[in-house]
Amino acid sequence: MSDAKKAEVRDAVNALPLKIVYPDSKDALDNAQAAFDSLLSSDKTAMAAEKAKLDKAQEDYANAKAIYYSAYLDGALDRVMKFIDKTVTSPQVGSVGGEWAVLAQARAGIEKEQYYNDYYKTVAEYVAGIGSNKLDERQSTDNSRVILALSSIGKKATNVGGYDLIAPYADFDWVKKQGINGVIFALLALDSGNYEIPADPSVSNQTTREKLIAEILANELKDGGWAYSGEEADPDMTAMALQALASYREQEAVSSAADRALTVLAALQNADGSFGSADAESGANVESTSQVIIALLTWGINPVEDAHFVKGSANAFTAILPYQLENGSFKHEIGGGYDQVATEQAAMALTAYQRFLNGESPLYMMADKPQTEDPFFPAKKDITLSDINGTGVTVIGKSDVLTDKMEFEVNLLTDGNKYESVKAKLKDGKFMLYDMYLLKNNVEIQPNGMITVSIPVPDGYNGEKCKVFYFDESGNPVEINATLKNGNLVFETNSLGLYAVWQTVSVNAENPDVEIPSTDTSYSAVLYLGLMMLSLAEITVMSVRKRRKKQK
Repeated sequence: MSDAKKAEVRDAVNALPLKIVYPDSKDALDNAQAAFDSLLSSDKTAMAAEKAKLDKAQEDYANAKAIYYSAYLDGALDRVMKFIDKTVTSPQVGSVGGEWAVLAQARAGIEKEQYYNDYYKTVAEYVAGIGSNKLDERQSTDNSRVILALSSIGKKATNVGGYDLIAPYADFDWVKKQGINGVIFALLALDSGNYEIPADPSVSNQTTREKLIAEILANELKDGGWAYSGEEADPDMTAMALQALASYREQEAVSSAADRALTVLAALQNADGSFGSADAESGANVESTSQVIIALLTWGINPVEDAHFVKGSANAFTAILPYQLENGSFKHEIGGGYDQVATEQAAMALTAYQRFLNGESPLYMMADKPQTEDPFFPAKKDITLSDINGTGVTVIGKSDVLTDKMEFEVNLLTDGNKYESVKAKLKDGKFMLYDMYLLKNNVEIQPNGMITVSIPVPDGYNGEKCKVFYFDESGNPVEINATLKNGNLVFETNSLGLYAVWQTVSVNAENPDVEIPSTDTSYSAVLYLGLMMLSLAEITVMSVRKRRKKQK
């Protein structure tokens, strides 16, 4: 039996073609490899010459396969990029003919410096025209899409047309308004430039990366995937979730979820290697297949070789090639015509595969790419505004947030509904209550970015024991991370309004109205109380100053 097996191996190896070609040589190679693998270990040792020839054939096959796919890839990628170059000559802010077209070209390594600069200038003017850090009040993906494109061309998103596109991500409720889609792309955008999530004391739900990851994991469906809606996994959303989670694969919860999601995607793959959303008539489309390709490559999985995603001789990459038209564009579904969305999505998938073959970072992982400041807007300088009522409170902000034409006003409150509400919530201590606001043309406004507020430590207060609280729209106190500097309590915020400086105090058990001074002060209780009365008298005078006209 052993001699017969050896003869079978010799015949199979001798039957290998002189020139190994992909994919024509696959059957002969598989046959020879299977015959050799069936030998006993002792017989394998005796057939070293056949083993060497078989190993060389396998190496040649791998090289031929790489050349084969590279040729197809280069041809398909080159043609789609030429089409985009001709049709998207002036990219605008938008999901079609905008960010994805720019990102695909930039990540493919296409050098078009003037083109990218023109796009950036278009974005800067667009943002300045909106006049807000948020490009849309409900859709955080508008910010995310632009940030991803800016990262691809090496531009910082913290000062675009004078606005910080990262600032709104502090508000987790805003990020989530669009559902899981908003959360996924927020994480992708923030990671693309390794941006820190700013702290914003005015928001009720502060965003953290941990929250973003947890929210994605919490939306995993019972079948192990994700969907924009419904209870069955959708290949698009499942792929996008995997793209966002890839940077956190060392976390056990993420790794486990990814294993389940990859199993789901393998089950959702069609026999021709394609993928399609449930609402696709043919069950397959370019966009779904492209998103899965990008996801697999982000996780280091080769979609043309991994056994889980190869269906016979078909795979996800070969599945999208029939959708490409002669002019280089792509159609959405077989039987359809040119579709710009499909074209740009396919271009990104082909770019991602090229980067994978070249050993480069995944499509959206751009944190290592150098980023430059806004070339069209001058460097921002610091603007300092002092309270016109003379409390000593000041604000400092960049010139894109504050201007010397604005006025800063602070009212010290000692009575009224706001004061009584704060008094009920800040118990076991004393406090000073400040109502702060900016005025522009005699109208109250909020800063459009972060500012630094400096409050002098009130007389009779120990700055080291003071805390600062901001009161949100519901009147709830939110503790601010304030630092004591040169006799001032200093903190950053992007929202003015009601702030309190609070310090815990002890009281005389026999006379609760008398405060016991801290041991680190030389004031006697009587003198201390007298100073407090004087301070309160001054506050009362200040609080009756005529307040300027306010408009919402």
